Amino acid sequence: MTAVTLKFDEDKYNEDKRKFVIKMTLPESWMKKPVSKIIKHYVKKFNESNGDDPIDAAKCRLIVDREAAILADAAPIGPNVTPGAELTIKLMPEHTVHPADVEEAERIRAREAAEANSK
Repeated sequence: MTAVTLKFDEDKYNEDKRKFVIKMTLPESWMKKPVSKIIKHYVKKFNESNGDDPIDAAKCRLIVDREAAILADAAPIGPNVTPGAELTIKLMPEHTVHPADVEEAERIRAREAAEANSK
């Protein structure tokens, strides 16, 4: 069994000084499961305590603090999470593209297509 500490790290919550830390022992049966299992468990517990402002597991990533490494959701828990590990759940920023950038990309594609057709 692997004992770990999970905490949430998202700017909005750090500003509000809201903390949500779980110390848990991962069952042996989880060792071959993907890291997403830990994320889903944490998010479920977080949302039970913060129902007014829930988080979405699909937008979360798991970071092993010691290595500062972001683990892939499909990575197996066993070889990636060691006993005593401190893990951080982090919301990945949503990326938005400014409309002007979309227009510029469309102009470039149109120009490149026109140049390719003229050859």
